[in-house]
Amino acid sequence: MPEASIDRSRDDRPVVLYVDDDSVDVASVRRAIDRRGLPLDFRSAPDLATARRILDESEVALMLVDQSLGDGRGIDLLKSMPGIASIILTGGGSEELAAEALRRGAADYVVKRSDGSHLDGLLGSIMATLGSLRAERARAEAARDLADAYRELEVVTQGLDRALSAPLQRLEELGSRLREQLPPQFEEARASTAEIEAIGRGGFEVVRQLTRLATLNPSAEQSCRVEFSDVVRRAARRIAIDYPDRVEVMLDASHPIQARPNQLQMAIESVLEFAAKHRHPDGRPVSVLATCECDEDWVEMQFIDGGIDIGRIDRDEVFTICGRGDLGSATPELAVFDRVARLHGGTARVDDGIDGFACFRLRIPRSPR
Repeated sequence: MPEASIDRSRDDRPVVLYVDDDSVDVASVRRAIDRRGLPLDFRSAPDLATARRILDESEVALMLVDQSLGDGRGIDLLKSMPGIASIILTGGGSEELAAEALRRGAADYVVKRSDGSHLDGLLGSIMATLGSLRAERARAEAARDLADAYRELEVVTQGLDRALSAPLQRLEELGSRLREQLPPQFEEARASTAEIEAIGRGGFEVVRQLTRLATLNPSAEQSCRVEFSDVVRRAARRIAIDYPDRVEVMLDASHPIQARPNQLQMAIESVLEFAAKHRHPDGRPVSVLATCECDEDWVEMQFIDGGIDIGRIDRDEVFTICGRGDLGSATPELAVFDRVARLHGGTARVDDGIDGFACFRLRIPRSPR
């Protein structure tokens, strides 16, 4: 029985393990790899027992496994090593075997030919599989790096919240007290104190919404099937705690949609909070009509705010964290609405709704990324 070939090199070439008891076939694959100059660490094992020992000792990127071996079937190795990419080889084609191999997670199924005509296809499959593994590893590393960055951002914004929230609230309170204490004839001074109050209030809101934005980590929540009406009701209940009797939500239509439910709820809360801050002058609650429409490719959620009208000049900046940079008139909560749309691979916009009032539109793919 031929000895197992175990290369102990420490380079960064991916390890490809060929499990086959036919030394001629092993040699032909090795020669084909060498002729192509492929950057592979090629190793071989004549049976399942030796293959398992190599797999225990080495970090194998890809297995090439012959189906017929002296101590078992090649496909049995796939069953016991489901986390390793593999390609099944066989001397005789079988649709049933091919189907089973692919079902077990094999990347490909190759029929060996006595004239070696299968080798080009095999090498192409090897490089394609390794390329897919590299891309998947790069995506996973990028996702981990992004998650780490979001965690750091969340820590920073929480620190900002702790450091700035209290002073900004005190600034708002100071402006309010000064305005109340100044006599009516000091109109200019009263206007200045009102501006101080607005800046304190706006700055506090910006810090609070920055903290919320930092929690919108794309890898923190998986997309799932949810009922639009359920998410709207949860958002309405949450806003009613902070802004009692300020917003009245009406549901016009509902659909099951694919989305990140907690992030979608935050987006809806941001619109309802925006509406709550712009209630009618007479104190009546603002009515918000929530509706949802679907086609083959997209889901569009609409929130028609019956309490305010956003002028066309403001629409380009309404979703930015500080609007025009004026903290006194900032609408930072709508930055959350826009961020959630982009996390789902969609868009957010505002345009005319019923009677010219603002209609906020959240448009996402039927299968968001």
